[in-house]
Amino acid sequence: MKTAIFSTHKFEKESLLAAAVNKHELLFLEPSLSATTAVLAKNCAAVCIFVNDEASKDVLGKLSEMGIKYMLLRSAGFNHVDLQAAHALGIRVARVPEYSPYAIAEHTIALMLSLNRKLVKAHNRIREMNFSLDGLTGFDMHGKTEIQSGDHIIDFRRPWKRFTMYEAIEHFTGIDISAMDEAQLK
Repeated sequence: MKTAIFSTHKFEKESLLAAAVNKHELLFLEPSLSATTAVLAKNCAAVCIFVNDEASKDVLGKLSEMGIKYMLLRSAGFNHVDLQAAHALGIRVARVPEYSPYAIAEHTIALMLSLNRKLVKAHNRIREMNFSLDGLTGFDMHGKTEIQSGDHIIDFRRPWKRFTMYEAIEHFTGIDISAMDEAQLK
């Protein structure tokens, strides 16, 4: 199946080609999908899009007119896709069901270490040829069970609670949106 891959990043090509070997013909495109760039998918049966690509009713209509039957998302989120329009046009949409919990945890640790050791500030100083360590010292994280960030204390001993989007908004902002309908939230 010939597939147009919009918003292609260099780091994706190798794994996409390996997955498609002898099965699919891939057309790598750097531009994001939009009403203007949809024509680039001409003669394809599918499009593969990323988070900043536009899959509005207008764009989906143009894709449908060219014979596109499948839309593959390289993301777990699908808020950029008009699912009702896709369904009405007969375009089947597939997405990444979830991200690796290990990748997210590892990225979180990387951010914690970067903030604790003030790596951005240190990097900027080095670019200015300033090798002073003043103001760059962090603290040992080994053995810590809680960390203070501003006025907030993050306690790593407590079991983590999973929130729905509604619960997270209410918990972190104090705003109860449970009585609102989808139109009010847009």
